[in-house]
Amino acid sequence: MKRTTGRPLVAVKICHQQKTGGLPPRASLALESHLVCLANDCSLRKSHEPTMATDLFLAGIQEQDPLPPSGLFVLLSACRWISFAQGDENLRKRRADMVKTQISAPRRSGAERVQDSRVLDSMSKTPRDRFVPAELVPNAYDDRPLPIGYGQTISQPYIVAKMTELLEPKAEHQVLEIGTGSGYQAAVLSPLVAHVYTIEIIEPLGTAARQRLAALGYKMSMCAWVMATSAGPKERLLTALL
Repeated sequence: MKRTTGRPLVAVKICHQQKTGGLPPRASLALESHLVCLANDCSLRKSHEPTMATDLFLAGIQEQDPLPPSGLFVLLSACRWISFAQGDENLRKRRADMVKTQISAPRRSGAERVQDSRVLDSMSKTPRDRFVPAELVPNAYDDRPLPIGYGQTISQPYIVAKMTELLEPKAEHQVLEIGTGSGYQAAVLSPLVAHVYTIEIIEPLGTAARQRLAALGYKMSMCAWVMATSAGPKERLLTALL
């Protein structure tokens, strides 16, 4: 069988080297073969969630060449590991394609493309899939806004990028964003300026955005109904308003 390359194979090697100690040589070789097959199976899928095809694959290899319990445990653990690694890689590729085809390229509508390299870099690194409801992750990099609940939406990627470029963000800027929403615009701005203050009047959206941004490692201040720092925007000179 042709061996897969990239992240799945790395996972295969780590699983095989670190977690097959104590297995008989024949079982160890069989496990390595199964892991490679599993990586190839996962590499053909676009979703990061396990599928029925993978379940049938696991059942099939057990029937053909049964593994001891320890080997089966490693194989089942590797299934989710490789699957999510492949899913993350697919999302990164879709994000890069979004920047290339929707934002930095000329628009069919005639709208100006985004040219600021810092903005493009931030758009390529900000995981929009983490700012949409779970059921909409497959659509996270579509060229359109998506609903986030409470009658609100996460803006079209191009609009986020263009508004950010028009702001002409500088490393020393203090920016106030009105309408946090999912937190995506604030996340895109965060690496481009000194500090982002963001206001959200819909409390559930604000709470979710604050938790999401913190989990992703972004540092900013939530204002209005929540004050995240002792120094709010009234106490500092704001450079830009979005």
